[in-house]
Amino acid sequence: MRMKKILLCGLAVMLTHMLTVTAVLGEDAKPNEEKKNSTVYKVKVDVKEVENRVVEGKVRGHTLRIDQPKEFGADDSAPTPPETLAFALGSCFVSTGRLIAMQKKMNVRSIEATVESELDFANALGISQEKRAGFSGFKIFANIDGDMSAEEKVKFLREITEKCPMCDNLLNSTPITYELTK
Repeated sequence: MRMKKILLCGLAVMLTHMLTVTAVLGEDAKPNEEKKNSTVYKVKVDVKEVENRVVEGKVRGHTLRIDQPKEFGADDSAPTPPETLAFALGSCFVSTGRLIAMQKKMNVRSIEATVESELDFANALGISQEKRAGFSGFKIFANIDGDMSAEEKVKFLREITEKCPMCDNLLNSTPITYELTK
């Protein structure tokens, strides 16, 4: 019982920190001539707790939700933040592959990716600081159905990784700043 309380308290602290650290990458995208000719894509997501550990984000009129598993005292009604990061990586990888295929007029029928990783909550729970709080690394298992040899597919995967924004953010240090607004 004591361990469950520690786990729940630790996860609550982690969630609170995730909610207070805000990375604002820019204002909402609004169509105007300057932005039509720009290659910069500005992102802004507003995030808040809504009910029993559920966190909701609003972006460009879309709503994203995260939750925690039942064993962490939540309802398991949506993916966790780490799962959404893995989804963001996989979906950006696939989308980037499709963009490259379109630009190069490659005959790629489908691109699929499975993303795997693990993280240890010991640091977030204050139990140990021996391991980092984040993921230990990511592995993307890709399946490409297209008119390419195995060697060409490997070259294509390398190009996707080099051009994928989420790959870049995870492979390279990306500064995060935060400020208290209230």
